[in-house]
Amino acid sequence: PEPPSDEPLRGDTNGARMAKDPIEVDKHSIAMVLVIDRSGSMGSEVKGRTKMSYAKTSALRTALALGEGDQVALITFGNKNEGRVVLPLTEATARDAIRVGIEQLTWANEGTFLLHGLRAAHDLLRTSKAAVKHVVVISDGEFRTEEDTALRREASRMRNDSHASLSVISIVDANTDARFKILAERMTREGGGEFVQADDADSVPVFVAAEVTRALQRVGRKPRPGDGADAPPPLADAPPPLQPPPPKPPKPRPEPQPKRPEPPRVRIVVRAVTESPLLLPRPEAGWPTLGGAVAGEATFTAQTLLVAGEAGSPLLAYSNRGLGRVGAFAADLCGDDGAEFRREAAFPARLAQWVQHVLRAQPIGAPLALLAAVTVEPPAPTPREEQQLARLAGQPPVLTGAASAPANTFHRELESTVPDWAPWLLLVVVLLAGGERWLRRRQLLQAD
Repeated sequence: PEPPSDEPLRGDTNGARMAKDPIEVDKHSIAMVLVIDRSGSMGSEVKGRTKMSYAKTSALRTALALGEGDQVALITFGNKNEGRVVLPLTEATARDAIRVGIEQLTWANEGTFLLHGLRAAHDLLRTSKAAVKHVVVISDGEFRTEEDTALRREASRMRNDSHASLSVISIVDANTDARFKILAERMTREGGGEFVQADDADSVPVFVAAEVTRALQRVGRKPRPGDGADAPPPLADAPPPLQPPPPKPPKPRPEPQPKRPEPPRVRIVVRAVTESPLLLPRPEAGWPTLGGAVAGEATFTAQTLLVAGEAGSPLLAYSNRGLGRVGAFAADLCGDDGAEFRREAAFPARLAQWVQHVLRAQPIGAPLALLAAVTVEPPAPTPREEQQLARLAGQPPVLTGAASAPANTFHRELESTVPDWAPWLLLVVVLLAGGERWLRRRQLLQAD
């Protein structure tokens, strides 16, 4: 399927009717859905706490920042088609119910298929009447990129059909696949949100809080303080409050190490395996060696001229391709590996011959089938053939095959199928044709 178009929607609204019942929308309410990765990597520890504990802290701070009329939901994703609604859309003031849902968050030995979890979030927001609907995906790495098109389409549908925006907060490092970053950028652009790349798990709750603040600002509100008397106690496995990291001491510069001389490379011996004008003039002291060559195998129809190394890998070979001919030299003639070849005085002329030889295809005879059975019939000359051979040689021929043949061997004589009177019949036909022509010409003269 084609990805959603970036062009604005167009259409004719003539004849459209307004709904009888107005849609009630709270102009100041927020509906937040956190879609959390539950794959096995979320169980790895960072500074003594699992990554899932940082996701729990993010969910708790989200509930604390929201107020009356707002809603919170929790969804996890892992294996394919197994998105789970841990907490449906719940009033943000129902702290006990939200806390129970947060406590149920746990990691498992699963994959990172996001699509089903994203669809579950969209299903929850379809019926919401909040003014701002926002989905935040929290992951510690790369969700599966084979769902690229479907994820982008779902993000576009959420934005166009339910007016819900989508953001992604992902922990990345130097080994994160660039294709995943491109997918996340495209998906959040389709969903009207942002792709936030977190270098450390400590910063995930901060980025989630920033997404909540941004959603509240869209309706002219500020986040509630989370340290009041009504705030629930912190989670048992939640990380400690974030503290500014101490400044890192400057790394000492490593002392430059003297470069070790590289060991001499073993030269590869080159040998000719056939006689060909393309190899003339042959080097008197043997073919130059190579610093390196690509090992490979030639096809059955290829013409191999030079081989390299003890294994005899094809070095220079030709083969027909379509209406032309191709040649391959399995080494770098322009680099250090082919320096000895280039220093040879005959190299320019030899290279010109190699290039000239690829201009047109060369005929290749079909190989004979070695296992094909060949039968000669008859096994010995016929009596008539013996007489003809005797007249031709002037003496009786010595026929070893006939002498060794058994007495009861059947001989099939090759007799002519043309009868003796055939020449006279041909003469009659010629006379009839001549008479017809003479009569026709006479009729033409009389007509004139």
